[in-house]
Amino acid sequence: MATSSDRVYRQIHERILSGEYAVGARLREGELATQFGVSRTPVRIALQRLVNDRLIDFTAHAGAIVRGYADAEMVEILEIRALLEPQGARLAALNRKQEHLDELFDLCARMEKLGDRNDLDFSKIAPLNNRFHQVLLDASGQRQLLVVTTSLIELNNVVQSYRKFARADVDRSFAEHRQLAKAVERGQSDLAAAIMLAHVHAALANFKMRIGAP
Repeated sequence: MATSSDRVYRQIHERILSGEYAVGARLREGELATQFGVSRTPVRIALQRLVNDRLIDFTAHAGAIVRGYADAEMVEILEIRALLEPQGARLAALNRKQEHLDELFDLCARMEKLGDRNDLDFSKIAPLNNRFHQVLLDASGQRQLLVVTTSLIELNNVVQSYRKFARADVDRSFAEHRQLAKAVERGQSDLAAAIMLAHVHAALANFKMRIGAP
C-alpha cells in the first residue's frame, strides 16, 4: 500500500518530468505540504528520494531546487542511452510477452494521434514516449537495465530536450517507434537493436545541431 510520502513523491516526480516544475524552480516543504494535504515529514522524505534520483538539488540558502543539466551532460546521457537501449530492444524481441506488444502498439497509436494535430502538445507526447521506452525495456526481462536506462530517459525530460524537435523530427521518431514495435513483435532482435540505435543517434544528432555542438 502506498504511503503518503510515496504519493507526494509520485506527484512531484510527474510534475518535474512534465515541466510544470521547471529547472530552477524552488520546492518549499511548507507549500508542498499544504498543496498535497500532508505534514512536512512525507514531503521531506519524498524530496530526499528525488535528490537520489538526481532530479533536485538541496542548497543551504535556497532549499530544494529542480536540477538542471548542462548541454554537455545531456549529450553524454544520450551517448550512454545509445549504448544501453539497443541491447534492451534486442532482448525485448526475444523475451517480450503479448501484454508488452499490446501496450507498445497502443502507445504508438496514441502518439500518432497527437502528432496529427497542428500544434504538437509535448506535455502529452513526452509521457507516452517515456512509457514506450520503459515498456520496451521491461520486455527485455533485465531489471537493472530497465532501472538504469529509465533514469537516463527521465533526465532528458527534465531539460525538456524534446521541445527542440521540429515536426519532421517528431514524425521520424513516431515512425521509428512503430518499426521497433513491429520488429519486437516478429522476434527480429538484430533489426530491433539497429532501429533503436538509429533512433537514439537521431535524437543525439538533433540535440547537437540545436545547441551548435560538433
